[in-house]
Amino acid sequence: DQATESQQKRNLRLYYGLNAAKVLAELGVRRGYQLAARMALSGEWAAQRSEAIYVLAEIAKTDNTTLAKEKMDPVSVLCAVAQSEKVRSVYSTLASSAEQLGGDAAIQILESAMKSAHQSRETLEVTKLRLAKVKAKAEAAKKNEK
Repeated sequence: DQATESQQKRNLRLYYGLNAAKVLAELGVRRGYQLAARMALSGEWAAQRSEAIYVLAEIAKTDNTTLAKEKMDPVSVLCAVAQSEKVRSVYSTLASSAEQLGGDAAIQILESAMKSAHQSRETLEVTKLRLAKVKAKAEAAKKNEK
């Protein structure tokens, strides 16, 4: 049917847009933030939501002063995704991206993920391990600063 084909083409364009946003974010350009934030929460395809998570995690590496000035809060969006995502593979992408992000942002995202009502006990146990690992790294980093 023509409406379905049109929607599929639109979703494919959005996915390609997220791929471009990911490359830009890796280069320090945050222009894909709005698209990534929207797609992370409401992308029709799991692949769209996963790509959006990668973009947001990359943007989250930007210093907080710059993000505040540009009115971007990728960590809050990722926290919302952590609690609402139902697809295990997308949730795993989120948890892995948060773990790689490290620091307070990762702790905040993973603590939100632990509150998810949409994931299995097994998945939440893995998240709990990731959270413990991130907290241990943060604690070790604080000790090394002293």
